[in-house]
Amino acid sequence: PSFLKTIDTAGVERISILNKVKEQDEIRVNTYGMLSGSIETPENISTDEVYEKYVASLEALKNLLVELDECSGFYTEYEKFYWLGYVMYQCGVGSSRIHDPEQAEKFLKPALEYLTDFEEYVPYGNEDFAQIVSLVCNQGYLSALQIVPSLAAVIGENEQRQDEEKELYESLINEYVPNYEGFPYIQAGAYRKVGQYYMYQNFDLGRARDCFREGIAILERYTSLEESLQVGSTTMLEMKDLLSNIVEGEESETIRQEIEQYQHLNTWSQTINLKNE
Repeated sequence: PSFLKTIDTAGVERISILNKVKEQDEIRVNTYGMLSGSIETPENISTDEVYEKYVASLEALKNLLVELDECSGFYTEYEKFYWLGYVMYQCGVGSSRIHDPEQAEKFLKPALEYLTDFEEYVPYGNEDFAQIVSLVCNQGYLSALQIVPSLAAVIGENEQRQDEEKELYESLINEYVPNYEGFPYIQAGAYRKVGQYYMYQNFDLGRARDCFREGIAILERYTSLEESLQVGSTTMLEMKDLLSNIVEGEESETIRQEIEQYQHLNTWSQTINLKNE
């Protein structure tokens, strides 16, 4: 009957590829969760086996890049840009986690280019595209801004490139944050990343304080600490906690009193160890 819509071959191919992305992405997330300790590992599986499955999921995602690039069934060329950028981002972060910074950079740089091009055509937060993303990814809608600190961290592993690392972190605030007006959690998250960089890598505590204060202010114009925690975000709590450690006197004491009842939520001091191969 005419009212039944037929999906053409290219459309079927698009659906098939995105299902493959979804499948491998879920394996990647679950195995990394086991390696990091956030997901309990079944007793019959060894750490080595989990690690091998994690690496295999990254390889499978890498292999999907050719299929994504050659698929003609995407709604627009820009949709293809998003998925290429998304998969490259996951491959880049994964390469970093298994201690291969050179490979990580090779994926993260084009990932940033693809997402930047995509957002020039489809501004971040587009409701129609967010619906598509929700069908494929459990970790949410990726933004170009989120790729920058991953790339900066990888580049910073080379002591000869620390100036480049600093420029990338500063670009988060100067170039990217203004593009996400109306998304305070995204903007505040950028200030958190830059503050952490200055606190732990660059050791400029004055700059770190400024970043944490500005990030907190962005969120407080939109929500409260309690409300932010109720929606599952610890961004403000984390920045307040970090700020309390690098300010003194009354300001520090006031912050500590405010966050004391929420310290059981503190997870950012945990470290993750992956097999170094």
